[in-house]
Amino acid sequence: MPENHKCINLALKQKSWRAAEISKIDMTYKKPKRIYYETSLARTKRKTDYSTLRDIIIVVIILGIGIIVYSEYKKNPDTSEFAIDENFMGDLFGPERKNECLEAFDYLNGIREANDREKLVWDDRIYALAVFRSKDMKERNYIDHITPEGKCAVDFKSDFNITEYGVFAENVGGTTVTYIYLIPFYAPVKESVDGWMGSRGHRYALLYPYPDYKKAAMGCYYEICVFLVLTTEPFQCVRGEEGLEYWEIIGEQPGEINYPK
Repeated sequence: MPENHKCINLALKQKSWRAAEISKIDMTYKKPKRIYYETSLARTKRKTDYSTLRDIIIVVIILGIGIIVYSEYKKNPDTSEFAIDENFMGDLFGPERKNECLEAFDYLNGIREANDREKLVWDDRIYALAVFRSKDMKERNYIDHITPEGKCAVDFKSDFNITEYGVFAENVGGTTVTYIYLIPFYAPVKESVDGWMGSRGHRYALLYPYPDYKKAAMGCYYEICVFLVLTTEPFQCVRGEEGLEYWEIIGEQPGEINYPK
């Protein structure tokens, strides 16, 4: 082989070796940079996700406050002051929903009037008892007319200064709960009234022509709601499943509206 060819081959080999060494050096330095870049990108993405979630929660809360304030303003649009009472913050953030219960009560009275029934009269003592019943069921995770100790609403009358003679017609139920980013949103209390109207036994209690006190209320604790009417009529306190079985087999009752034919 000519001498100049040997020189060329040697030069090419040296060039190839140097390229390989440079490549190794680049790989040595580039790899950590790439790992650091990917880690930083993941951190940035995670921060962005948290920020987006936080912003959504803030927007939802602001919208909720705006809707409630607007609804309160609509009740009294002719004044410069909103018709927001002491229960406003409790309705927005607390478990008791008195304003909604009052609206649902008026809604029920509208249904009673449409069916030629006299209006029921709101009673704050009965409201407090209804909230107590709802809270007890929510906190102890049961839904029934009878407590785990075997007590009914009538057994708590004296605790709420209800001294009139009589028993209670009681409906127990609740509203739908929707979770948005772990925040619970509760359907209006009127949903309970509509649900009860679709059940024969519950509808009977709502629309019965009570001849005596007509004192009543609705009380909720979060999504659990209770409707109570103080009466001298012979309403009985039985477990929920017994009541459902009764209304499935019993014939038309006195004063019953929309009896299923």
